[in-house]
Amino acid sequence: MEILNKKQEIFLEALKEFNAENGRMPSIRELKELVNSKGLSLKSSRSITLGLKELEELGYIKRNSKRYGIEIIERQMEFFVNIPIFGMANCGTPCMVAENRPEGMLKISKNRFSSVGKRKKLFAIQAAGSSLNLAKVAGKTIENYDYLLIDPNYKSFKGDGSEIVLAIIDGLATVKVLKYTDDGNIVLSPKSTEKFHQQIYLTRDDDFVINGLVVEVMKS
Repeated sequence: MEILNKKQEIFLEALKEFNAENGRMPSIRELKELVNSKGLSLKSSRSITLGLKELEELGYIKRNSKRYGIEIIERQMEFFVNIPIFGMANCGTPCMVAENRPEGMLKISKNRFSSVGKRKKLFAIQAAGSSLNLAKVAGKTIENYDYLLIDPNYKSFKGDGSEIVLAIIDGLATVKVLKYTDDGNIVLSPKSTEKFHQQIYLTRDDDFVINGLVVEVMKS
């Protein structure tokens, strides 16, 4: 698994954009101007060279000694899908603010997904905390800093304690085991070796939304 952070995404976008408009790759100076216009603040040529080195190590580009000698490796990228990462979600008390903009990308082999439709709708969050270190998704436990793939279109929750969900409560994100109570309310529970983690009790009138089902754990 390879991760594209925000800076790397900007570098790759700048290379593609410049090449499409000019029929060649940019010089170091031209690339620095372009990535800075997209929100970065890179002052030295070395920082640009290091950014290109990162993309090459991730398999997105290939460089040679020729002038403008950068090649985007589209063929290799066809075998991967980029899943956007929307920040972190606490596995304990809700305290991580839910982000609306992706902070980076997970680069994952398409072979891990059963259908094109499934992978297109997924997003990722990074787990924080230990309150689900006994819970399992597809045989994998959820540990601190693991990446969790979320299906936001999953609606048929059983609420029987077998599903792990991403919930947004008063604008804060948390990951918990979902269970419906007999009186129609909701309990979000930890499943941990550490007993200090507490359940969260909600009514259907509270300010919360179940943002999706955790369908896969990508170990960090």
